[in-house]
Amino acid sequence: MTALRQDAWNEEEDLMLAEIVLKNIREGRTQLQAFEEVGKKLERTSAACGFRWNATIRKKYDEAVKIAKQQKKKQNNPEKKEAVSEDEPSPAPRKTEEEEGLRLEDIIVYLKNLDKDEKNIGSLKEALATEQEKSRALASEKEKVQQELERLRNDYKSFLSMLDKAREWQGEKE
Repeated sequence: MTALRQDAWNEEEDLMLAEIVLKNIREGRTQLQAFEEVGKKLERTSAACGFRWNATIRKKYDEAVKIAKQQKKKQNNPEKKEAVSEDEPSPAPRKTEEEEGLRLEDIIVYLKNLDKDEKNIGSLKEALATEQEKSRALASEKEKVQQELERLRNDYKSFLSMLDKAREWQGEKE
């Protein structure tokens, strides 16, 4: 029995792990089976492969996992399968739209969402401008109130000063 490796993972091993896991997902097999397959090829334990996938690699391939799951669903959907006679040789597998790249429907949905986002941004800009105008009006009102408060304070001080002088004058008279 060969000793299992415990050294650091390199990019090639990470790529192999990702490719095999994604292939297993597309083919409807489990990730555990993929970890065992990779473990044998890389002379690592399936647990080490599973840990590497879940801790590091899976995050980088979230979108690819979604696409692989969609491909699995399409393969399992009998309406999507083409009927092939037993006498005829099966044709070479065609690439699905997901394998070839973006689908037209996805692009249309993206553009519609982008249009909605632009409209939302426009209305948000208008709302922001309105709120900024309100803020400026409130700041102007606040300035006026502060000036009035300062004028009243000065008047109050003048009144108190006149009151003190009147008391002094009254005291001198008596």
